[in-house]
Amino acid sequence: MSQAIGATDENLQFTDNLSWIRGAHNLRTGFQISRQAYFQITNFSGNPTLTFDGRYSGTQTSGYGLADFLLGIPGRAQGAIGDGSQDMRSTYYGFYVQDDWRLASNFTINIGLRYEFARSPVEIRNKSLYFNPEQGRIILAGQGVRPDIVDPDFNNFAPRAGFTWNPKFVNNAVVRGGYGVYYATDNFNEEQFKATGPPIFQVCSRTSAPASASTRSSAGSCSTPGTTRSSAAPT
Repeated sequence: MSQAIGATDENLQFTDNLSWIRGAHNLRTGFQISRQAYFQITNFSGNPTLTFDGRYSGTQTSGYGLADFLLGIPGRAQGAIGDGSQDMRSTYYGFYVQDDWRLASNFTINIGLRYEFARSPVEIRNKSLYFNPEQGRIILAGQGVRPDIVDPDFNNFAPRAGFTWNPKFVNNAVVRGGYGVYYATDNFNEEQFKATGPPIFQVCSRTSAPASASTRSSAGSCSTPGTTRSSAAPT
């Protein structure tokens, strides 16, 4: 197995709600605060891979690599440099107020408003990066860009409206309807790609070939997943 992947998630949450019934109104309000800690390691090709294909023992065309393995000379080696682990923090805030208003014995409307805020997760060691296409370079968190990289969104207002109607001319029937705006928080698993790239973490590979009976040459590259940067180097 060439990859080391795993994660632990800690969530400390505090929630409280209040209900108040007065006349035809059922008023409710409440809040939720959640402190999230997420540690994950996603080291693509973190465990090195050696390929023996017979190019040094002359058995490559027949598909036998055991002889090269016994010689201890791999035709290709792949691994990674750096550390792709992340230790992230984020705090979620949610508040709401709602009124269930009974306008008639068979008709009730629901009106509410919710507000949510959660900044993008912050890697506590600033091990995050992104590629700026305008500048043509990689920018590290905390160095010319905020620690969470993504600007916070403060306008997450979520209105809700609904109704319940029990028509008297139809027995055992209820008509319901509703409308709402909903927001989702960041997927912590997607944050792994903020730590994939130089100088934090990158995959490297080297391929060698026998140049003569006594010497051999090799070429190598280091890249992030989906990109390749090559360079030649003698052994």
